[in-house]
Amino acid sequence: MRMVWAVAALALGVAAASGLAAQPAEAEAENSLEAITRKLAAARMEEVNVDKKDPDAVFDLIRDTAKVNLVVDPEARRQLEGKSISLKLRGVSALSVLQHVLRQVDCVTAYADEALVVTTAVAAQPHPQITIYDIRDMTIAPKGSRLPPTLFGSQIDPLYYYWIRTQLGPTAGGPGVRDPFWELELVDKYPDDPIGEVIARTIQEKFKGTGVSVNYYDGYLVVVEQPKAARVPVLPPPPPETPKEALPAK
Repeated sequence: MRMVWAVAALALGVAAASGLAAQPAEAEAENSLEAITRKLAAARMEEVNVDKKDPDAVFDLIRDTAKVNLVVDPEARRQLEGKSISLKLRGVSALSVLQHVLRQVDCVTAYADEALVVTTAVAAQPHPQITIYDIRDMTIAPKGSRLPPTLFGSQIDPLYYYWIRTQLGPTAGGPGVRDPFWELELVDKYPDDPIGEVIARTIQEKFKGTGVSVNYYDGYLVVVEQPKAARVPVLPPPPPETPKEALPAK
């Protein structure tokens, strides 16, 4: 009998624990970025008529209409000082109203701790994406075709070249220092090879106005893309639906 009571008590304890664990999970899902964005999109505002109102009052209106967590961080609050909002809209979603307000005050939103946070574009700036391309096959090969022939079967590294010159002494019967690499002195008289710079400028022109910078450094093309912070965080695309024929038979 005692065994039966012990098993029953254990079962009740597990059920209670699972119920308590489910509550925070459900609350977290309700306040996820996707849930907040969908609530803003679903909440309709029949008429929005504000004239030179404080931004906080409009944020309160959006928050109360969509019933979402919406906060303003200190950086944005400093930027909002002295600014006002004027809007006349009919039959729009709370998400559209939020976009219009953010555009007027030059702010963006981020997601943190189960809330949509109004912040500045600088504070929410994404990290730059840097890609480096090795284009030495296009720059060094053409450059080598107009330089003096290589010695000892391979192009000499400039550091080695200048080091070996310091190790040479006077030859017997010869004036001064004998430098077997004197031909490479011509390298200093050639103009800088513009191939890499031309490639970088051409690509930079293609990406003009997109926030992408392209620079050339000694055989390497460095592409830096600086994404802009979105007004409202972009949701990931929904997962593809599984075709019915691919579902397991019941």
